[in-house]
Amino acid sequence: MQVSVEALEGLTRKMRVAVPSDDFQSAYQKSVRQLARTVQLKGFRRGKVPLRIVEQQFGARARQDALTEVLESTYPAALKQTDIKPAGQPEIDFESMEGEEIVYTATFDVYPDIQLSGLDGLKLEDAQTEIVDADVDRVIEGLREQRKSWPEKSGPAAEGDRVKIDFSGRIDGEEFAGGSGTDQQIVLGQGRFLPALEEGIVGMQAGEEKVVDVTFPEDYHNEDLREKTAAFSVTLHAVETPELPEIDEAFVESLGVKEGGEEALRTQIRENLERERVKLAVQWRKLQVLEGVLQANPIPVPAPVLADEVQRLRGETVRNMNMGGRGLSEEQLAQMIPDAALEPQAQRRAALGLLLGEIIKTEKVQVDEAKVEERLREMAADYEESEAALSYYRGNQQFMSGLRAVVLEDQVVDMLAQRATVTPVSLSFEELGQKVRG
Repeated sequence: MQVSVEALEGLTRKMRVAVPSDDFQSAYQKSVRQLARTVQLKGFRRGKVPLRIVEQQFGARARQDALTEVLESTYPAALKQTDIKPAGQPEIDFESMEGEEIVYTATFDVYPDIQLSGLDGLKLEDAQTEIVDADVDRVIEGLREQRKSWPEKSGPAAEGDRVKIDFSGRIDGEEFAGGSGTDQQIVLGQGRFLPALEEGIVGMQAGEEKVVDVTFPEDYHNEDLREKTAAFSVTLHAVETPELPEIDEAFVESLGVKEGGEEALRTQIRENLERERVKLAVQWRKLQVLEGVLQANPIPVPAPVLADEVQRLRGETVRNMNMGGRGLSEEQLAQMIPDAALEPQAQRRAALGLLLGEIIKTEKVQVDEAKVEERLREMAADYEESEAALSYYRGNQQFMSGLRAVVLEDQVVDMLAQRATVTPVSLSFEELGQKVRG
């Protein structure tokens, strides 16, 4: 077997493999004999069909099976001979299947050659954050917002009001997919609908009908509608205005605080915020470390690895959106958000995965099982039957493998953070949250 490798653009390689035709003929004859033992033809008992007739009837199949066997036996050997590790499945093309050799090419991407640098002395900022009364006030306002009521309003709809509408859109007099709805509830100003449509509803009263002209933005998710103007016939059925609850005894008790009133509620919120502050500070440090690693080690990402990461990211996006009751499939999300929109984040995640893997290998970092157990118990503590949760988690091999990977990544971050140059920075709790959540 003769093997040669040609470097194409970027990480793409083309490996040419020449296999003696005797190897193919041997595989072909083997396939014919196997077929002769199993095929049934009229006039012959099973296993008694002459080989020449098997070849006449099933020669194409035997040939394909032989090519598959040659490929499966020689491709791994060729990779080992050239010391190449593909980053995905190859594209196989048989150049020649006649004469003294069977020649095929395998085209694939390889992993980048990573030479780590800049890991010592990363520059990090350490959040100096204090929980203040304004942070507690914001949480209380958020809780009031969650429990607001919606009494009916007799006047015109204004921004912030909730309306119930029927709408039907037409472009050049023709209805279009997704352009109509019945008894749709929207809060004006939240941006759930097209801004121009929401603006057109402002000022309408219950029972009123109106036509609102809307031009779709040039970056609208449905390419067929971009920059087109639609006439929406809108019927407004009801207008409701938000009303926040008073911070009284009933409100406090509805949050599970049975004694101590508002002061006890504020104390509980402050304690929760302090725990959240610690978590956010750790998350921000991790984000800084990972960004520092990326900036110091820019690497290309193999196309198959990027494609896999895009699909993982799409799956996560679907799950997150469906937690809010959207009920989307990955196919529906693909129409709303094309792969190109997900690729920058997928590129970052894939590059980080490759870099962290190289750091783990180079630094010989091994997972700390004590930290895995600690993390496991923290997760199980959220359940009333914590021991049952522990038993369930430990019996889930896929979950435990993922947990160990997370712990190992955190160990790498801790190791690099200990080598970093750290500067204290004063941040409010809100600013710290923005650093982490973007």
